[in-house]
Amino acid sequence: MVSRHLHGAVQPAAQSCEDLGWTEAELGARRRGEGAKLELAVQLRAETTMTLQWIAARLQMGTGASLSNLLSAQRRAKG
Repeated sequence: MVSRHLHGAVQPAAQSCEDLGWTEAELGARRRGEGAKLELAVQLRAETTMTLQWIAARLQMGTGASLSNLLSAQRRAKG
């Protein structure tokens, strides 16, 4: 059961990185709060049941708490 949920989250993340022309290594080289990374985090959060901690680790965006702060700031800026 866990592997099905994990596959459902990893596949969109990998596809989105591929669409952006990024390799896995480039995720770490890019800034934690880069716009494309934030959009991908928003997409993963909306489309999967993965935690902020997992998303932050997968996208190399720091901790779950720092990702939460980034997402909140993005919502405030848009809204």
